[in-house]
Amino acid sequence: MSSKRENLLAAIFTQLQSMSSLASARVYRSRMAAFSAGEYPAAVLSPVGDVPTFPNIAKVDWNFVFAVQVGVRAAMDEIPDQVADVIMIEVHDKIMNSSTINDLLIERIPGRVGWKIDDADLSICWATMQFEVKYRTNLADLTTA
Repeated sequence: MSSKRENLLAAIFTQLQSMSSLASARVYRSRMAAFSAGEYPAAVLSPVGDVPTFPNIAKVDWNFVFAVQVGVRAAMDEIPDQVADVIMIEVHDKIMNSSTINDLLIERIPGRVGWKIDDADLSICWATMQFEVKYRTNLADLTTA
């Protein structure tokens, strides 16, 4: 049995795999390996943190932050962050408008976006999009609400 957090990450991962701007084989969960030139564009879904609050004695509300990193390699006549923007729009849409994800949580909001242009290869850009969601579990069981 999986935790509610894992079920949420699995639902987000499934939504990201359905993006038209990115092949499903280029969507990863917490990838630890470096990317080769032929593996762009790509998206990596990773948990960032989970903070509990206690609305009552038997329940826990979790403020969970996760990140989706979008990596692109731009052609010589392209601007890397503009290439990433097209994919970022679809990531945002898939996460914010999915009824499947919505059924697993109390609320969701987009968060901070960070940018990194590769110093060694200026055609490579990574944009990290953070999202914060709130979900509820029982105090003694992370798998149920």
